[in-house]
Amino acid sequence: MKKLCVSFAASISFCFVALSFSLGANSQTIPSFKITLSNNKIFSAADLSKDKPLVLIYFDPDCDHCQKLMIELFKKINSFRKAQMVLVTFKPVAEVTAFEKKYDTHKYANVKDGTESTVFYL
Repeated sequence: MKKLCVSFAASISFCFVALSFSLGANSQTIPSFKITLSNNKIFSAADLSKDKPLVLIYFDPDCDHCQKLMIELFKKINSFRKAQMVLVTFKPVAEVTAFEKKYDTHKYANVKDGTESTVFYL
């Protein structure tokens, strides 16, 4: 059952990725957003490239399913090198920093991970 849940979560995520590639980078607009990165800098929708597909994943670093998804995702990270990836959580910056260390996300220029915290930015 556990393996089935992980497979299902991975399949759903990869479907979203496939959809983002099939829609094309310029055919969709996303709502404005701002997240705080681990260095306390703000990253927003305006910082996204308009010429690259976007993979947006909302996750919880404490969630078992999310952790398994990240393990599988980073095994296949080279498949996403042409896309920009934004990983967003609601947890504090300290947990984003721990997540970055665990998965070495700083190694990937196309990956941004941050928190929306409990504050809604426009």
